[in-house]
Amino acid sequence: MSVHTITRDRAANLAVATEDAYMAPMYGEASWRRCCYVLLRRGYTEREAEAILRSKIMRWADDGFGHGHGFATNSAALVRYLDVLEGQRPSSFRPHATFLDFVRDELVPETFGD
Repeated sequence: MSVHTITRDRAANLAVATEDAYMAPMYGEASWRRCCYVLLRRGYTEREAEAILRSKIMRWADDGFGHGHGFATNSAALVRYLDVLEGQRPSSFRPHATFLDFVRDELVPETFGD
């Protein structure tokens, strides 16, 4: 079984687990699954990806790079937004060095009550 198949299977499971997230209906089933795939392919764990999917980040991605600018609400908006976030430095994320640090240090604990 290929890495892509495994990741697609993991993404499908993650999409089901997060179908109750606030922005899931706006993205639609197929695009939501692609968002899950994008996050996993970028190296986020299932838990980190779920925290992102359940956060306002998904709304901000749509506002900034999707529907808010006349484009479709889809995984491409998330990719563009992640490209911006992952390239930002500490001032954008308080004391965190990277967006991944922010996800791990704040977003995951806030989402899951850790």
